Amino acid sequence: MVERQLIKAQDRNARVAIGSDETAFTGVSSPILDIVAKRVENRLIEYLALTPTSETFWLSRSMLSPEYDALIMAFENAERKIKSLPELRRSDRLEDANAIVDEDVLLF
Repeated sequence: MVERQLIKAQDRNARVAIGSDETAFTGVSSPILDIVAKRVENRLIEYLALTPTSETFWLSRSMLSPEYDALIMAFENAERKIKSLPELRRSDRLEDANAIVDEDVLLF
């Protein structure tokens, strides 16, 4: 039983912040450090992902989600800030609705 719990704990992906600038990923074979660019190819949004080996790859949002949604949102907000647009954020009403749904899922 203990071995099974250890394996399940190791199977999870986690982003760990070390200090103010260092980030480490656990549970992934090829972690992505940052999203550095965005393009649209045939109406498909792709992001240029930077890996720890300094390699870059164009990946679709569907390939990056949900593990790297935080990096995508940070990139999108940085781009919006450069263009003097407000940050993307969820409405209060939607956040409340999601919290209720999350509570229902946890209860059953």
